[in-house]
Amino acid sequence: MIGMCRSSRCFFCLFIRKVRMVLATVQHQELCLVACKWLKKARNQYDLPKSGAACTFAISEVSSGYQSEIADAFGVRTNYGVILETILIEVKVSRKDFFQDSKKPFRIHPEKGMGNYRYYLVPEGLITVDELPLGWGLIEVDPKGKCKVIKGHVLKTTEDHWFTANREKELTLCSWLLSKIADAEKLAKERQKLVAENNMLRNRLEQLFNS
Repeated sequence: MIGMCRSSRCFFCLFIRKVRMVLATVQHQELCLVACKWLKKARNQYDLPKSGAACTFAISEVSSGYQSEIADAFGVRTNYGVILETILIEVKVSRKDFFQDSKKPFRIHPEKGMGNYRYYLVPEGLITVDELPLGWGLIEVDPKGKCKVIKGHVLKTTEDHWFTANREKELTLCSWLLSKIADAEKLAKERQKLVAENNMLRNRLEQLFNS
């Protein structure tokens, strides 16, 4: 392993630090995508540690407003249009970053944060269950990018992982996402049109088969 000198002006040391920062950023971005994929992954009742959160909708690296919480991954699980639960995932690639997370205002006051369920997603072996804040879950990612739930609500244990989420911030996030759609009303009408056409074609096929 290459040693680092103590000089703050050493070009080589500055270069190495920069490379490490870039690599950490890339790893963080990749794990955010892994987290988003896990949120949308189906439940696996036969192998709960490999189960996903079965979210209807999920997105990575998005803010809930000015000077507000930035979710590395955020998912919403619904049933017939009714929100059942929201899930927040914080991605950490270093122990220093993990411990600094506890200083954020929405960690000090959990009711100000997003997510009815909250997880840390980390490279395998980075942190232990004993180091987790109360109620938080843990997802480990192996070198192949496979997720394993170490702790959390999907394991269906008796431990309480439920948080009272800041719905106002969650709605702000969803509203911001909708604003990025050029014309949400037009998109909704196009969808209704496609559904109607699909139903009409299905009815015609049924008539042909029954005639």
